[in-house]
Amino acid sequence: MTTALNIIIFIAAFFLQTTFLPRFNVFGLVPNLLLIIVAAFALYGKTYESYVYAFVAGLVLDTLFGGPYGFHIAMFMAVVFAASLFSGEEDTEAPSQLGIIFTAVASLLFYGILWLVVGFGAKNFTLNGGVFSLEEAGVTTLFALIILPLARRLFQFEKRAAEVRRVQ
Repeated sequence: MTTALNIIIFIAAFFLQTTFLPRFNVFGLVPNLLLIIVAAFALYGKTYESYVYAFVAGLVLDTLFGGPYGFHIAMFMAVVFAASLFSGEEDTEAPSQLGIIFTAVASLLFYGILWLVVGFGAKNFTLNGGVFSLEEAGVTTLFALIILPLARRLFQFEKRAAEVRRVQ
């Protein structure tokens, strides 16, 4: 995809995640759209671009939200690294099911590690925190069911458009 469209997608996902979705949540659950977008870019796009977007998205989230600084950066970069092991450069032919399973596992790890880090900081592990982490991972996975196939189609369209530009 073009860089301008990538930036617009990230800004839209960021504003949806931080302003709109928290106001209209269900039982206090808000999906992590930036995790889904980073996973989609890492699975279907260029790896080096995905690292840049993961770093910037993590930096913005760490700056705006409380919690351990650098956590989002580290997790998003780990998602891109893990995705680079599963798919090749601009692998738009990877099935959507791979992306959905990958995002489900990444969100489980993301929220599980966040629960552990916050629990160690507060010296208080509660079952409610673990259940909430599972629920957040589930909501993120549900949104990934919708977003990842659309992102894959966008990357396929851009790949075909680039091939047409090269032929001309």
